[in-house]
Amino acid sequence: MAARWDSVTLHDPDDDTVIAVHPRAYGRAESVRDPALVVHQLAAKPRAWGESEIRADFPDVVRRWFDERDPDDLAASLKAVSAACRDCSFDAVAKAAAALIETGKPERLHAHQFTPHARRLDQGQDTHYAHEPDLSVYDRFLDDHE
Repeated sequence: MAARWDSVTLHDPDDDTVIAVHPRAYGRAESVRDPALVVHQLAAKPRAWGESEIRADFPDVVRRWFDERDPDDLAASLKAVSAACRDCSFDAVAKAAAALIETGKPERLHAHQFTPHARRLDQGQDTHYAHEPDLSVYDRFLDDHE
């Protein structure tokens, strides 16, 4: 942690990468509750998931999915979410994880599976493809073999 006159910077103790930067508050100030920071703590202590203050910040599908995991899968999945939160906002990571769980039903989450989706969400790109590809040109091949 580095406290400066205008900010407080939190660093990862393992590799010294910046986890978060918050504006410095003097006197009585509201506490900062950043889900992305709590995710890093949960990744280090996954058994705290059941009593975590950020359970409600995850979409229902992700929360239920985490609740159903065995301890090893939960720990690995929380580490994946933590890793993704280093590159993307917590909200984008949570939405991307929900999309992956709804479509793929994985045993464990891996950061490389949903971080690209979270990056697109952070950039404001539409991740729902409104236009399905037109595959009707291939119908003639199917008709020939029937």
